[in-house]
Amino acid sequence: MKLSYNIVVRIYSFFSILFFIFGALAIVIGGSPLVEDWESVGPAVTSSLIIFRIVVILLLGTGFVTSSLLLVITRRKGFVAYNRIIDRLGSGRSMSFNLNIAFPEQDEFGDLGSNLNKFMEQIRLFDRIKVEKLRALQQQVSFLMERMDRGIIILTEENRVDSINSELRKLLNIGDKKVAGLPIIKLVENEDILEALEQIKEKPKNLVLEDLKIKVGETVYKTQATVVPIISSEVQLMQTMIVFDYIQRKVLRR
Repeated sequence: MKLSYNIVVRIYSFFSILFFIFGALAIVIGGSPLVEDWESVGPAVTSSLIIFRIVVILLLGTGFVTSSLLLVITRRKGFVAYNRIIDRLGSGRSMSFNLNIAFPEQDEFGDLGSNLNKFMEQIRLFDRIKVEKLRALQQQVSFLMERMDRGIIILTEENRVDSINSELRKLLNIGDKKVAGLPIIKLVENEDILEALEQIKEKPKNLVLEDLKIKVGETVYKTQATVVPIISSEVQLMQTMIVFDYIQRKVLRR
């Protein structure tokens, strides 16, 4: 069985502390009680024994200090890594969840980091599948919008233009003008549409607006529109689609 880095450090620290204690005892109680006829031992031997014990305690003490530092650094590294991950997960700067995180696999929590990394890999796989399906769905919607003979606007939750189809561009004579991100009021001026957008926020349901007069630039058009809320599974408004059933080509002057 392969030992983890954390277990190896703990074993090393245990024996370092043990040997350090034995070395300290050898210096404290060592000497004449441990050597028979200590009085008859020559000064050179006595000096060598003292130096030997000092060297032993220094080496074992160095091992003890080193192992302690390793433990402290390892534990701190693990805690710092987890704190950084917690800060990223709890950050309110963005609604998107960053999946490019990795948990330390060799720390005081044993195999927790390894198992969490496997779990994150499964989440990343699921996220990739979800993104691919959403991309495919978006392509399908864009294709259908461009093939329809009715003008269509899709709005964000904040009632800003997300996209419009080419048919509406042609009918309203706006050409290739960039409109994405504009408030709907900047593109199509009509109080009934604004009221309908506020109404479906409180009660999402399709609304048909008849005999509308919308102003685009300095031009007024007569039209009929259907406001369609796009809701989540919790019945929360996510987007709004406005389908213009027709736009009278005859320009009405005020």
